[in-house]
Amino acid sequence: MKRNDIADYMNEVLADVVQSFYDERGRGARYRLTLVGIDYLKILLEKDFNNLNNIEEIMSLVTKFIKDKHLVEDVSWQLNEEVAQYVTMKVSGCLHRKLCEKLVSRDIEILVCPIANFVMYLMENALNMTSEFASAELGDLHCSSKIVFFNPKLS
Repeated sequence: MKRNDIADYMNEVLADVVQSFYDERGRGARYRLTLVGIDYLKILLEKDFNNLNNIEEIMSLVTKFIKDKHLVEDVSWQLNEEVAQYVTMKVSGCLHRKLCEKLVSRDIEILVCPIANFVMYLMENALNMTSEFASAELGDLHCSSKIVFFNPKLS
């Protein structure tokens, strides 16, 4: 099996799992899918991310990492601090795009993004901030996702 065939197969399997969660829990499934992809990315990263001090450092690390590992072709991000603090990511050439396309074709909103999950994991573990995968949308050539961050947890 070629690499693209394996990726297509795995995205199809993951879409089936997400649909099963969605069928069972509806939109609440998003809160059970926030760790999807984390363990694999932590192993690949092999870096102590406790030295990260702010959102900009985390987003720069994630951007470099996912491009270097060929998980995406390109990614851009913007930190917004209007009413709430959130990051919007715009990703093109993502390995998981077919997963999102499959979910949308089944009339299921995009409930999971392993890359957004990785950002949220780093925010929680490096900055002690809770976060939420707020939304994702497919564009013609890219997808956009929004991650909302909340004040650091009280110890």
